[in-house]
Amino acid sequence: MFLTAVSRGAAFVFAVATLAVATHPAPAQEQALTSADLAEPTSPITITYAGAAYSASDIQPVLDAFHKAHPNITVLYQSVPFEQFNSILATRLSNSDSTLDVFDTDMPRTSAYATRGWLADVSGVFGDLSKEIDPGSIGAATSDGKLVAMPYQTSENILYFNRKLLGAAKIPSPSAAPSERLTWEQITKDAEAAHAAGAKWGVLFDQIDRYYQLEPLPISAGGSAGGKGDRKISCRTMKTPSPKRRWSRQA
Repeated sequence: MFLTAVSRGAAFVFAVATLAVATHPAPAQEQALTSADLAEPTSPITITYAGAAYSASDIQPVLDAFHKAHPNITVLYQSVPFEQFNSILATRLSNSDSTLDVFDTDMPRTSAYATRGWLADVSGVFGDLSKEIDPGSIGAATSDGKLVAMPYQTSENILYFNRKLLGAAKIPSPSAAPSERLTWEQITKDAEAAHAAGAKWGVLFDQIDRYYQLEPLPISAGGSAGGKGDRKISCRTMKTPSPKRRWSRQA
């Protein structure tokens, strides 16, 4: 999970953990792999790993520790911006790029990649992981009953709040109990009160340019991801909110 910087001047901050990512052995699905395939090499080898979750500098400490533990293995990490990663990866795999050994992929693409024969069956390598990894993550890394990926990240929306700024506005801190979740209407009201009490921003969203984190707003108001229902949103019916109600003004 990526860590998200939080502004100290905001009463509420909605931060999002990074997308779900899995590490896959690259195309070698002629036979299933087993734990015997994890034997330490007796001579130096180099593994090419293409990833989008971490920059080269961020992942270097991990690689340093791996190289120390496995001196005969050198990992050549190729960092690609996520916006370009899926298209670049698909092109390399489609062209049977033999230089690619391990790669990251967004979890929703796992089954499609497995169907194309781009992923290896690693069920026999790791055994039962039900007590080690979240069942949902294992399910997303499984295709046709075979484990074809190793999940190492997940996604979640998180609400941060500043107790000092809320206290100045006499607003109680939100509860962690699911039964006491705040409504968007209440957050709007509290954000306005915190802003009036001196907070630089009433509420902030970490990702304002992507659908993922903002989806709960139209969905909880009766809309849908597919634009269906009586209160569907379209370019012709959506009106620009007044400055007083804009999230950007409250942010």
